[in-house]
Amino acid sequence: MRGADGLNIGHNGTLTLQDVGDVFVRITEKLHDGYRLSLHPTESQKIQILQKIHTADAVPGAAGGDLSGMVRGWMRALSFNKSA
Repeated sequence: MRGADGLNIGHNGTLTLQDVGDVFVRITEKLHDGYRLSLHPTESQKIQILQKIHTADAVPGAAGGDLSGMVRGWMRALSFNKSA
């Protein structure tokens, strides 16, 4: 997470996620351009986050796929002679 300089490892805070609410976070690492956070959502927030990331409106989650299109793409990629 990019953020203001001056925070330290171990500092606590909250991160507001749309459709989830305020999630408790702890700074676990200082990076050159921000911080690495450890999220500590409640049980209901965990479910909301998973639904938001993986299933909401089938975008960008994996609620559907085009298996025949994937196989065509694999076959096309494998059909090139890489030794030439």
